[in-house]
Amino acid sequence: MLAHPECRGEVLKLADFIGSTSAIIKYARDSFRSEFIIATETGVRYELEKQGPGKHYYFPETLPVCRNMEAKRGNYMAFFSSYRMLESVMERFVELAPSDTEILAQRPDMSESEKEEFLARFEKKQDPDAKGGLIGFCVMGGIFAEGIDLTEDSLIGAFIIGAGLPMVCGEREILKDYFDERGRNGFDYAYLYAGMNRVLQAAGRVIRAEEDKGVVLLLDERFRKREYRALFPREWDEVQDCDLSDVSDKLKRFWE
Repeated sequence: MLAHPECRGEVLKLADFIGSTSAIIKYARDSFRSEFIIATETGVRYELEKQGPGKHYYFPETLPVCRNMEAKRGNYMAFFSSYRMLESVMERFVELAPSDTEILAQRPDMSESEKEEFLARFEKKQDPDAKGGLIGFCVMGGIFAEGIDLTEDSLIGAFIIGAGLPMVCGEREILKDYFDERGRNGFDYAYLYAGMNRVLQAAGRVIRAEEDKGVVLLLDERFRKREYRALFPREWDEVQDCDLSDVSDKLKRFWE
């Protein structure tokens, strides 16, 4: 685990390396290892992937998911940028969630009948005595992030883990360079717009009808930045910032 020195003490005790953002990027780039847990803001992901292509980076973002489900039991979906991140977070979530939580996971090789069964679980009446609720782990840009309608209590919340940016690759770097050379922001055209389109599609699963009520949690520090917020739809004008210290209270007030 690579940690920023401003992390909490208990995190720093577990870290294999402690350093600034630039030092973390350099350490990961030069290391012979191929997988890292990164304990700092997720905005460094682009530089990590650019300077260390082929390596995998995990950001610990499971706790807000659990806290939202504690505030209101029901049906939720969590959307990730990749299957690898999905599997990593789900493994930790299983350890933290109530034992009667029903956990579903999207797979890249799902058949049509499996997809239908997945969605049918959200439309089924839940046990009123269960504490855990239902959560589906999905990928942004995938089959459950667009073109599905789960109204009313079938889906009351979505967690967007990550900004949905595509992986750094030669094709996208060519696109980025093309716009940079013409005085435009190449990163926006190659990565940001594609990522935010995935984010908005996934978030759009929650409110499908006028009478629907639900929450969308954007779990990535980059969503605080001006260039990301400029792409929010006008319906998000009253978006609220929160962190681990106040997210539970804000969610409880929302559902009261």
